[in-house]
Amino acid sequence: MASEGMHSPVEQFEIKRFIEFSAGGYDISFTNSSLFMLLAMVVGGTFLTVAMSKREMVPGRLQGAAEMMYEFVADMVRSNVGNDGRAYFPFVFTLFVFLLFGNMLGLIPYSYTFTSQIIVTFAMAAFVFVGVTIVGLVKHGLHFFSFFVPTGAPKVLIFCQHAGRPHHAEGLCRPRRDDLRRRRDCDDRLAAAAGSADRADRAGGAGCSASGLRLYDPDLHVFE
Repeated sequence: MASEGMHSPVEQFEIKRFIEFSAGGYDISFTNSSLFMLLAMVVGGTFLTVAMSKREMVPGRLQGAAEMMYEFVADMVRSNVGNDGRAYFPFVFTLFVFLLFGNMLGLIPYSYTFTSQIIVTFAMAAFVFVGVTIVGLVKHGLHFFSFFVPTGAPKVLIFCQHAGRPHHAEGLCRPRRDDLRRRRDCDDRLAAAAGSADRADRAGGAGCSASGLRLYDPDLHVFE
């Protein structure tokens, strides 16, 4: 009998309709998730407006908190994108404040955390992903895809990595493995000759160069 009065632990994640509405066969009702999204925007905007209203030389607690949020996002954008990323700072900062206050409001008992719904986080992530891809293609064209490949990486290495393991592309990758064995032998010879006067002679006798060698990890099949 006592169990009948207990609430389910997943009840706090349920979507509850406040104002039912549909258009074109789609349910676009105003729910508790919609309410707390709206509250997150209102509370976040009100906090920043009130905190920065006086703009004192020596900031108070609210102004200090607002400036700390601003500097945190600005440093993150600057370190990842550089000075050219200033044009995208308003969008990143708005998204940061929206999610921050949405999660903080969700900590209040009997409230609702809209980020608990995977469709919300998926929609925002998909929007950012598509937006970044479009901006990258507009600014750099097809050269944008070269950013995902390390500079100077051999094309045959990219093919071998795409194949999974070198034995999936024997014709292209076997000569590369032979070359890598030679390079590893050179590394061993150079290490043995380290600190000795005949380092260049011993390395040159093996057909090795004392500089410009790249190490090879046999487990990862990539150059380091």
